[in-house]
Amino acid sequence: MRPEATTRTVAFLAVVACLLTLPLRAEGACLASPEPPDRNNPHQFVVAFIESLQWGKQGSSRVQPDAALGDLLLQLTLAQEDYRCAATILDSFAESNDHFIPRIAVLARKTYSALIEFDRRLVAETTAALDTPGGLGSVIDRLSSLGAAKTEEWTGLNHIAAASVYVLVKFGENGAPSRRLRITRSERRELLQKLERAFGPGIRIGLRSAAGDTVNAADGAAYLLYRFLTDRKWRAMDE
Repeated sequence: MRPEATTRTVAFLAVVACLLTLPLRAEGACLASPEPPDRNNPHQFVVAFIESLQWGKQGSSRVQPDAALGDLLLQLTLAQEDYRCAATILDSFAESNDHFIPRIAVLARKTYSALIEFDRRLVAETTAALDTPGGLGSVIDRLSSLGAAKTEEWTGLNHIAAASVYVLVKFGENGAPSRRLRITRSERRELLQKLERAFGPGIRIGLRSAAGDTVNAADGAAYLLYRFLTDRKWRAMDE
């Protein structure tokens, strides 16, 4: 074996060892508050949904396609922990008695679970290919398919965010939206401020990316929420 190949192998094995010994993030570390949320409260649900988007963005942003192979495997593994936090934050809301909250919570959790599985398979198949002489070339197509499926799953998060606004809408007895919200003016203001802190002031005018780049799906989902909350045709419950 050539010396440079040996060096690459040793470096790769060192990274794999790090992956195997990474501690799992404690569930409590994912939660912003130690107090259990009111799972039927629309304001508290949207707060949690925004926090889940933050974790999702962190996981997605970790992965740099042009990173060295060992770094990429580490990034994918750390991203899985971020997605677990994103899902954990919504756990209690999946048991809500509200009409919309559990539906949105379950859909979002399924998305994060799918992202975890995609990244797990990317790590597993890449590692397996490296263990097989000439195997890396044969696995490229499978990795590309996984990457495309992962992108599609992220796109679905925007649809979930669009549906999440129904949690905030007050419906009339006939089932039609009343143009009123189920949150107060101060709660509305708090949600807008939380979105700006989490995703930056650029969310006020719509998120832009550099030429040729794509907007992070979590940013896009957050913007859909922000745009709805700034639409003054929808009045707060105390207006």
